[in-house]
Amino acid sequence: MTQRPDSDILIVGGGLAGLPLALACAQGGLTVTVVDVLDPATATDAKFDGRVSAIAFASCRMFDRLGVTKHLQGQMQPINDIMVSDGRVREGASPFFLHFDHKEIGDEPLGHLIENRHTRIALQKAVADEPRIRLIAPESVAHIDYGSQVTATLGNGDKVTARLCFAADGRGSRTRQAAGIKTVGWDYGQTGIVCTVEHELPHEGVAQEYFLPGGPFAILPMVGNRSSLVWTEKTADAKAILALDDDAFAEEMRVRFGDYLGECAPTGPRWSYPLTLQLARDYVRPRL
Repeated sequence: MTQRPDSDILIVGGGLAGLPLALACAQGGLTVTVVDVLDPATATDAKFDGRVSAIAFASCRMFDRLGVTKHLQGQMQPINDIMVSDGRVREGASPFFLHFDHKEIGDEPLGHLIENRHTRIALQKAVADEPRIRLIAPESVAHIDYGSQVTATLGNGDKVTARLCFAADGRGSRTRQAAGIKTVGWDYGQTGIVCTVEHELPHEGVAQEYFLPGGPFAILPMVGNRSSLVWTEKTADAKAILALDDDAFAEEMRVRFGDYLGECAPTGPRWSYPLTLQLARDYVRPRL
């Protein structure tokens, strides 16, 4: 006779996808075990991830229902407008642009921009408030059997059982690979350079995106007189830009950034992320 599983749901991966899923399942009355390879303190360290994420209006409402928003007070920057244009380096943006105005759909912003580390902190706090969720981290999953129930063997030898497993362990998901699910995708040959920029004038909650020859140059408003810069270039050019000293990097940034926010300067570390596309060929398997 099969023993009752430890949890209804096993989620492999406790990041920006796994934890909201865990909260939603728990609020639906299910018990959840989340296993993540990263130490929660590492995942929320300022040096771990320099990106911000745009949380759309509907997703913000979901965060509110899941008990996440209350842990994000003071960290959510409303997106009031989005301006999109093309341009040339040192020639400025085109006078022709697309304007997405939140007033066209109502009084609410289009969404909010939140630093990923603050979102992770808020999710971890919400998970800690939910008695139906058990978080095991840092710990790996060595093997999973899918039979009459899911049986996961952890890296330390412990076993976790559940009725259903979700793979939320990222682009290089070992859970997906072990299940034999193939992917399709390609490398764009571009790299996104990410850093924070401090500027003299307020951004008024306006996100800017310029389509330059090397790739998109996005200026995303953050809390205060700060913006997150996502600067895309061909990978070889991005490597050369990342190798510049601080003064030269700032000068290259300014000729693209412009002066609409007054004096500006990059601050803090720089990150880089290769731009690729990857899609799973299958999304569902028995008990996965």
